[in-house]
Amino acid sequence: MKKFILPLLCFMALVVTAQELPTVSVTGYATLNREITAYRAQVTINLEQRFYQDRTYGTVAELQAAYLEKVRQVGLDTAQFREDRFANGGYPSADTTILIFETEDQQALLTLVDLKFAGANIYNIEAKTRLGDTGYAQLVKTAHGDAQKKGTDLAKAMGKQLGAIKSMGNRTDIGERWYSYNSRTEIFSLEVTYWVE
Repeated sequence: MKKFILPLLCFMALVVTAQELPTVSVTGYATLNREITAYRAQVTINLEQRFYQDRTYGTVAELQAAYLEKVRQVGLDTAQFREDRFANGGYPSADTTILIFETEDQQALLTLVDLKFAGANIYNIEAKTRLGDTGYAQLVKTAHGDAQKKGTDLAKAMGKQLGAIKSMGNRTDIGERWYSYNSRTEIFSLEVTYWVE
């Protein structure tokens, strides 16, 4: 009996595979609008850079205190800064420290960027974003419409008609997150596989 079961199972697998309809796989796109909810800047305080200008400050702590005083003078709240010596690749130095500035106010960020202070440099600006008013369901609907049009064109090129969806998915991160600040348009992508008949 066992001699017949294995060949029978192999034959059935071949029949099922042979009967599977062809498919087309396409990617549909929609514009992803994010709202910025906060800004974050990484300020590096480096005593060695200050030495090129003058030697007024003997320690990083003194230089940091002077920088934060300058920050207060331009109207920024120093409570929005936190020290993170490991933020710069995890290699702390006796001559360097990192201050992380976070704010929801774009104008406060611009004030910080415009602040000139020898020994303090902004090396990274990030924005915290969340999905805008578009909403996930609308993104899927728009991207699916784009994918369906492309799928229909491919099916026609094969001399067939577009059938039902076999599978769909996306890998676009739409959660709230920090990312390097830029003004480029982001795209939501939806991968769709259709049966063709």
